Amino acid sequence: MDPTSSEVTRLLCQAVYTRPDRVKAVKAWWSKIRGKDRKPNKPRRSTRRRIYLEGSDDCPSLGEPMAQWVKTHVLHGPPLPVPSYGFDLVPVIAHSLRARRRRWLRRALVLLFAVAVAYEIPRASLVWGGAVLLACLMWWAGLRAARKGKKSRLVPSPRLAYLVLCVPWILAVVPYEPIRGEAVALRTGLLLLPFVLLAGAVLVCVGDRLMARAGLSRIVRDGIESDRLPWASASATRRMALISHEQTRSELPYDHPETFVGAGRYVWGVADIGIPLKAKDPEVSVKHFGEKELLRRMGDALGELGRGAREITDPLPGFSVAEVLGLPSELWLRRTRAAKLELPDLRGRGRRSPSSVPDRLYLRAQCVSWDGQVVVTLFAHAALEAGELRLTLRPHVITPLYNELRVTDAPVAKRGTRLYGWVAVQALLDAVHGPLALWRLVTRLALGVQPEDGPAEERDPVSLRDRYSIEEVTDMHQADDAKRHVVLMQTCIFRTVSAYLEELGVDTAAYERQVAAVITNIQVYGDNNAPIQNVAGSGISNVGQSNKAQGGGS
Repeated sequence: MDPTSSEVTRLLCQAVYTRPDRVKAVKAWWSKIRGKDRKPNKPRRSTRRRIYLEGSDDCPSLGEPMAQWVKTHVLHGPPLPVPSYGFDLVPVIAHSLRARRRRWLRRALVLLFAVAVAYEIPRASLVWGGAVLLACLMWWAGLRAARKGKKSRLVPSPRLAYLVLCVPWILAVVPYEPIRGEAVALRTGLLLLPFVLLAGAVLVCVGDRLMARAGLSRIVRDGIESDRLPWASASATRRMALISHEQTRSELPYDHPETFVGAGRYVWGVADIGIPLKAKDPEVSVKHFGEKELLRRMGDALGELGRGAREITDPLPGFSVAEVLGLPSELWLRRTRAAKLELPDLRGRGRRSPSSVPDRLYLRAQCVSWDGQVVVTLFAHAALEAGELRLTLRPHVITPLYNELRVTDAPVAKRGTRLYGWVAVQALLDAVHGPLALWRLVTRLALGVQPEDGPAEERDPVSLRDRYSIEEVTDMHQADDAKRHVVLMQTCIFRTVSAYLEELGVDTAAYERQVAAVITNIQVYGDNNAPIQNVAGSGISNVGQSNKAQGGGS
């Protein structure tokens, strides 16, 4: 599957052209005023596992906030991108830059229109500008004094700011003699100036929404092609070329809790198996081997899974195997910011101990299905130390995108009168939102609070795919596929390791018991790890039992 033309790439590109649904926001505000939006704060239970999930799982903002996030954390983020699986970062960056340019164009047009109006009717503009500035200062001073438990002598009540905003209209109707007898022009300007500015802003917002709809329509009709991306500056083009080459780099940062960044929010428990390297025949020594030889044998077996001449089934979809280096995110950032970037060292440790070594060799087995919506990745690591082989398997699942990204192309279906009516109403609310946003900004500054829907502080490295993916696979068939792919790859590795150890003369009886415990946990609990019980009276030990609540890396 070509990541550039995948459904995930297309949906992410569409999402940056999304404009806020102002009508829906007004309805939500009205429900909040009437007290009908209160939802019970119940814990969320996992749909596929016997655990409770922490916090909420709401889709982050789409449209211009998403484009800004891409520009901040991907284009201008770490020198190297977080690995991307099942989609291509470059088209998303290109369309995000176009969305940002259109945002600045919209603001510039509104500003130019305001300057032109002020040039035509300077006195009325001066009166209105002074009234707005004074009202903002009074509102800020009154709220700030109330926050500190005091009472301002200049502003007894913040509500006096609303009265100041009415002063220009009062001046337009009360009887007085203006300077040089320009009564009609000044009074008309004071009366109509806000409505003229509103009408100009509405026209600009109408054009902006129609341009956004045209961009959506083009993506829906033609899809995403790497040779037909939006224009970008020379520096951005060079940066995107680097990202295109390095987004498949074999160095993977991991973060808390035991999650490889960009490999998915749905993280299975670790299958951790300890194998004593004791000879099966006391008179024959165990043959020497290193971790790289074992990982190579696993990779060969996984590559042949379902591909033999006598196989009667299809192989795993979009399957690939590669050796990668896993390292802490802080170390990954330091290495990417180094003056001279070096290639990852994939030689492994051989028979040496991996203790105190921050970067370790992994075998990454991955299959991409559902047009990039579900990506199952299995990271396998082998450690040789103190006469024991420690086999660690870390399954990660990239879950589908939020449903909000699937309906971003809804404006494309609107036609004729319905389209123009929808655009006019939304543009009118867009224009009204500008002054309201200024008023809310003054309120937040006075009260010293953060916006409710403001962006949370995120530390690099972060993943665009993880940010816009749901916490778990909720679709029944997608969940079945993800579980089956994990089990198939793990079973193949277990079988290969057992055969390889027997060739080396290792007693695999304890290993087989631990593998049986892991398989039982998957069948009963849907994960690698669970409260472990004895299987057929066997003394099972050295099997990881940590079943952490799964959170997402963003």
